[in-house]
Amino acid sequence: VENMRIVDLRRFYQRYYHPRNAFLVLVGDLNHEEALRRVRHHFGRFRDRLPSAQRRMAEPPFRGERRVLLESEVELSRIQMFYHSVSRGHSDHHALDLASHVLAAGRSSRLQERLVNKRQIFLEVNAFQMPRCDGGVFEIYGQVRPGITEKRAERAIRSELQSLAKIPPSREELERARRQLLADHLFGQENILSQAVMIAQEESLVGFRLLGRVSDEVRSVTPEDISRVVRTYCLEQGCCVGVLTPRIQSGK
Repeated sequence: VENMRIVDLRRFYQRYYHPRNAFLVLVGDLNHEEALRRVRHHFGRFRDRLPSAQRRMAEPPFRGERRVLLESEVELSRIQMFYHSVSRGHSDHHALDLASHVLAAGRSSRLQERLVNKRQIFLEVNAFQMPRCDGGVFEIYGQVRPGITEKRAERAIRSELQSLAKIPPSREELERARRQLLADHLFGQENILSQAVMIAQEESLVGFRLLGRVSDEVRSVTPEDISRVVRTYCLEQGCCVGVLTPRIQSGK
């Protein structure tokens, strides 16, 4: 970034920012002809170019664990754990999304109840399945409680992953996670702007028409699917672990 030149930024903009490499989402009670007229008025003047060749560089699977340790001007330590997962269109995406909800969505989730409330290892902890066009990332991160070592906090997370991989969640636990995920999906469409953003995100990943299948696909996930995807993506391959710790100042 420090070596980036203006000419490099201009070349990147000219290569990718043009109508052929973009799409426009319109949501609301629209008159189609009038809407298209305005689109042509505001965007028709932009010169179109031939599409650039899209080179997708697939990152190879981890062959072992990777660790990054950073010290900074922070008060408390943080841990982030990343696992290669799947893209949005993959059949395991919703199972991984539900697994993240079983682990860390709501006060009754496993990491919240066990590692935050009961054992008091973390002040907060979260988990996400983050899809992308060319693969996804399953992430767990948390802020470590004062007096708790980073090693102990990391072991606690790994223990919960191993438990979920070995024993499927109960039907009640899965249904709670399912309701939360579907509620998040619906609330993400509560206004026109959020609908447009969701459609645009889906179109950029797999095509917006898959939005109509989300509910059915989420409801088809079984407890055994949850254990299988955790076992497949969070145990049987390497993990990238990032640890951020307070910088020790001299004289203290």
